[in-house]
Amino acid sequence: MRKFYGEKPPLSSIGWCEMNLAVLHGFVLLYRVTGKDEYLRFAREAEADVSSAGAGDYIENALAGRAFYECPKPRWESLHVIMGILEMYAATGEERDLYVARQIVKSILKTDVHNTGAFSTDEQAVGDPYKKGNIETCCAVAFDALAIRLFRLTGDMELAEHLERAHFNAMLGAFSPTGAWSTYNTPMDGEKRANFDSIQFQCRPGSPLLNCCSVNAPRGVAEVGEWMLTCRGDTLCVHMYEAFEAEAEGAKVACESGYPGPGIIRIRARGSQKVKRLALRIPMWSEKWACRGNREYAVEDGYAVFPLGEGELTAELELDFGPRFMRGEGDCRGLTCVYAGPVLLGLDASDNPGLELDRMEPIQKSEIENALPQADGERGIVWRAGRAALRDFYHLGETGAQYRTWLRVE
Repeated sequence: MRKFYGEKPPLSSIGWCEMNLAVLHGFVLLYRVTGKDEYLRFAREAEADVSSAGAGDYIENALAGRAFYECPKPRWESLHVIMGILEMYAATGEERDLYVARQIVKSILKTDVHNTGAFSTDEQAVGDPYKKGNIETCCAVAFDALAIRLFRLTGDMELAEHLERAHFNAMLGAFSPTGAWSTYNTPMDGEKRANFDSIQFQCRPGSPLLNCCSVNAPRGVAEVGEWMLTCRGDTLCVHMYEAFEAEAEGAKVACESGYPGPGIIRIRARGSQKVKRLALRIPMWSEKWACRGNREYAVEDGYAVFPLGEGELTAELELDFGPRFMRGEGDCRGLTCVYAGPVLLGLDASDNPGLELDRMEPIQKSEIENALPQADGERGIVWRAGRAALRDFYHLGETGAQYRTWLRVE
């Protein structure tokens, strides 16, 4: 604050604006914690600086209805600046800031999130989710942090859909299931390599395992705790159904399931003075679903909502895990990816000996539709479709083998 703004140079004068203007986010948070106006004034200066020559001009770009990849600074680091703009809305109620952040997030979901749920191609937005290139772990973590904040402020269910897909594929898939290492690049097709191998130039004596992605990757997995449960007024909303026990605002909820695999999801909950209702998210990917409990529920805005009165609520939810198919464009034209629930499926060379992944005969759609998921020990779930064995993205490539998620399907 002694060095910038007022009669002093702007932050933009030192360059690297997509990184250095990210202090906007920190200053808004300082203002919200302390209430000191000088922090808000500095944050407003930094927000205005975004429109300076050489900066990202994110606000005017979004107000003009353009996609994020069309702004002057579409690298992933810019997302931290945009988190600052969104936090300005939370601190001041300025609707323009909310509009800008929402426009940016929605454009990224449309043009730059891959089938794995991960954002970025070669560390930035390019306007093509099918383009092959490096998909950096840091970029996916940063976009999800922005999406989570927007979700908690707006309750937009499209964001919950994205966050679930990103968690089970991009975030978990960036880790070896052993937990020993994570990736810099987690491609749609290719192989998974440890970050300390693929970006070893960041290694320093005494800390060979530390680099940007190794320290960001655990955050990506832990982000699930920021969106799986939210409180809105007197309602506790459940958005993810892996087995858990939790307490929020004095209310308690527990889930028993084999999620994200098929099967009955069982919920137990007790309310509190503040929490009078429990809302269970009905995923958009589930064409059919069934819900039942020891109390009547109502369907509201994509949730099955139960009252929480005296005693314990017990409920069961069944979802449709039948395969869903998405056709590719651009670099993936003529190919198809397959989902079961929120999970992306693919072919792993180690599961398909004798089959060359790039020269395989097309898999019949009917064989995938008729495949029954089978537990495969510590290697997740496998779907056997004729000669081909498909596996969940988290476990694809864990042995170092090549894998594909864009498939020839007829």
